[in-house]
Amino acid sequence: MALSCPSCQSAFRSQDLDLERSIARCAQCSSVLDLAGREGVASSLRARVPIPERFKDFEEPGRYVISWKWFKPQLILSALFVVAWNSFLFFWYGTALSSDQTPWLAIVFPIAHVGVGVSLTYSTLAGFVNRTTVETTRESLRIRHGPLPWLGNLDLPVSSIAQIYCEARVTRNDDSSTTHYDVSALLKDGKKRKLLKTFTELDQALFVEQRLEHTMKIPDARVAGEIKVA
Repeated sequence: MALSCPSCQSAFRSQDLDLERSIARCAQCSSVLDLAGREGVASSLRARVPIPERFKDFEEPGRYVISWKWFKPQLILSALFVVAWNSFLFFWYGTALSSDQTPWLAIVFPIAHVGVGVSLTYSTLAGFVNRTTVETTRESLRIRHGPLPWLGNLDLPVSSIAQIYCEARVTRNDDSSTTHYDVSALLKDGKKRKLLKTFTELDQALFVEQRLEHTMKIPDARVAGEIKVA
């Protein structure tokens, strides 16, 4: 059976195929192809995904919790860049405000850079200290990011959820591409709701999907848009 990537037309190799999960990942551009329903590809139930590194979970009667820290070693480089960026701005404004002869343009021009510095500082601090917690009970699905406030907190009644599934997003630059994975919910009214975004590893998203389906007693089923390039 010959399969090729629909994005870059490269041929899939045998090691690119994951028949247990019915997907293929292109070695050239990182695109993910859903193999479900394709002639010659055996469909099977997904293997149970082990808990990823940095993840923790626990279960007790009527309640299940997954959590993970945001920190990654790459944040150290981000922190060094933020220090350099903000140091330059402090030096600039310290010099500009120390003189009565400084033109007003020298004060106003860097304001956009100040905004960037504030944003970078906040996001880097969040990366060092924040954690995501996903909690399910018999009644609700609850997602929280903190302790620094962050977008994405939500509460959903379990009774409103028809299916949990994963999606892949590929961001392409001139000579490279990056794939991120999201966990979404298909609601019983037909609407889709993004639950968690920007996992860097497929197994991280699949682990969350499988554990939520298990604890909420939702049978695994295919959803349009699952594991494909957005």
